[in-house]
Amino acid sequence: MHHRVLHAPVKDGKDVRCLDVGCGTGVVTDTIATAFPQAQCYGLDLSPVPVLRARKSNVRFFQGNISTQRPSQWTADDGGVGFAQDREVFDYIFGRLLVCGMTDWPSYVQTQFDLLKPGGWAEVHDHDWTYFNDAGEVISNEWFWLQGLSSICEGKKGMDLRCGSKAAQWMEQAGFGDIRVARYKWSYDPFEKEPGVREFAAWHQKRQPPLVCTVVERAFTSGLGAGMVDHETIVRMQEDVLSKMAPQRGKHAWFYVTIGRKPEVP
Repeated sequence: MHHRVLHAPVKDGKDVRCLDVGCGTGVVTDTIATAFPQAQCYGLDLSPVPVLRARKSNVRFFQGNISTQRPSQWTADDGGVGFAQDREVFDYIFGRLLVCGMTDWPSYVQTQFDLLKPGGWAEVHDHDWTYFNDAGEVISNEWFWLQGLSSICEGKKGMDLRCGSKAAQWMEQAGFGDIRVARYKWSYDPFEKEPGVREFAAWHQKRQPPLVCTVVERAFTSGLGAGMVDHETIVRMQEDVLSKMAPQRGKHAWFYVTIGRKPEVP
């Protein structure tokens, strides 16, 4: 991504409100607040946001669920006043790597549209769990761990493991205009020619496999997936994760950044 997180052409201003959905520890919320120092920036997460660093003066955090609750139902972690409006509240809504937490993407994108003021921007960052070789051929259709995860996540939980490439069509259906898509290579090749891609490959090859192993375990030990397979099968899936996600020349997936603008009122 060339060290660029935010893509939407949002203009800074005292009346601008920005929302970071699924903010986690608030790292990207702080990035947004730094990029737009005059704006008021909000981070929203299902869990309380831990205090890991000094809070910026233009940042507030809320606990709530964007899929099931209106903004007026979110709880401010500072105990202060929340939102009075439930529509056309924000100028910019950002979300990144919500693939494992979103169970109805079209509804979520429609919610983004409803929560934006006319002229506001939505930005979705996510990847497809489809993997390719150097020739661009799909190599992951028969992967044991991915078949298992797809069966529970897409079949029972309503998740979409190809949400990255579908975000643009969901934005179009919701009514967004000025839709733009940027695609970034998510490489597993330690010999990538482009330094930035090679650097990211080395970084996520250490961190992604253990994370996916945890996702596999939780998918089959909690909620609708509990009891679907035995412990030995889970272990086999995790071993397959480590094998299939090992470094390999040409192996890659794609990460998508999609932005869309809510039309101005005529």
